[in-house]
Amino acid sequence: MAHYDAFLLRIWRTGDGATEQWAIRLQHLPDGQVARLADLEDLLAHLQAVLPADPASPNPLGDLDEQGLK
Repeated sequence: MAHYDAFLLRIWRTGDGATEQWAIRLQHLPDGQVARLADLEDLLAHLQAVLPADPASPNPLGDLDEQGLK
């Protein structure tokens, strides 16, 4: 049986001019669990941690480089 996960990803900027920073919120839709993350590196690390580690099912993020590009 295929493994399927659904996420809602929200990314926005917070703060004022000099102190603006990114805010990232990732919600796992099946169980409602929410992760608040500081940057894209944290987002990728979180997704790699929650996606299945079954060797027969390769991790779709495994081919990403440091900029998130294949």
